[in-house]
Amino acid sequence: MLFILFVNSNKIFAQKDTITIGAYVNSLYDFNLTDNSYKTEFWLWMKYNKNLKLDSIQNQIEFINAKSTPHIQAASTNKKGNLNWYGAKYSGEFEKNWDVNSFPFDKQKLKITIESGEYNTDKLIFKCDDKNSKLNKLYANSLDEWEIKNYKFYIKNIKYDTTFGDPTLNKNSSYSAFNFEINIIRKDPYLVLFKLITGLLVAFIISCCVFFIKPINVDPRFGLSVGGLFAAIGNKYIIEGKVPVTNQITLLDNIHNLTFIYILLITILSVISLHYYEKNNEASKRKSQLIDRVSFISIFLSYFIILFFIIY
Repeated sequence: MLFILFVNSNKIFAQKDTITIGAYVNSLYDFNLTDNSYKTEFWLWMKYNKNLKLDSIQNQIEFINAKSTPHIQAASTNKKGNLNWYGAKYSGEFEKNWDVNSFPFDKQKLKITIESGEYNTDKLIFKCDDKNSKLNKLYANSLDEWEIKNYKFYIKNIKYDTTFGDPTLNKNSSYSAFNFEINIIRKDPYLVLFKLITGLLVAFIISCCVFFIKPINVDPRFGLSVGGLFAAIGNKYIIEGKVPVTNQITLLDNIHNLTFIYILLITILSVISLHYYEKNNEASKRKSQLIDRVSFISIFLSYFIILFFIIY
């Protein structure tokens, strides 16, 4: 019985057509965080038995996460001994949900999935050309804002909980898929962060200067706090124009919220200091001055200590 099962399993396996597939990534460009996309250019090839009858090999594949059908710049099909060899150069725009929770210290995974669009795994399977699937090394070191850490090419079948109406299947279906992933990290994240929050830091420092103004000078004293608040809000809107808004609290959100809270505290302490100063006696004025000195030191130091822990 074991022998019969083994022979039958070999026959079943032999009935499956196999396509060896590989890719060579030339370039990655136009990383668009607000549009959730990026563009790439790569060579794709497939090798398969010359007896395998396919009307058009390029129509047998589907780019799962492409925003539109990739453009074929060059394509050819040739016979190489007992094999048919198809090669084409593709360029296109692909979807990417950028993870910006830790921006600009973010790590991203760019993934492209190419699926057998017509034949399920009962009829056709992919085999990865591990030896020749690579990333252009010359290009890998030329990205301005990103550093490529590693990449991999692999085959993973995609299962669907539908038969797509195929009467030969029952309940579900599975299709062979070729994947390549490229892991990237942002270059000089601390410099990027400093450039993004420079206006925010200046707004906070300006707000701290109110403690050196006599509380009785209401207009400049409270005007600096209000001006710092509006500058911080403006900085937040500028950043949101560059970094997509998410429903999660990001690193930049925490930094902005910290600044908003501290400017509010500065305003509250200014009101308290003004309250004591307006009592118009020496003891109250000295208490007002003490509040200003202690407030400046504690607010200034605690803000940057908390900021350090938020970033690190």
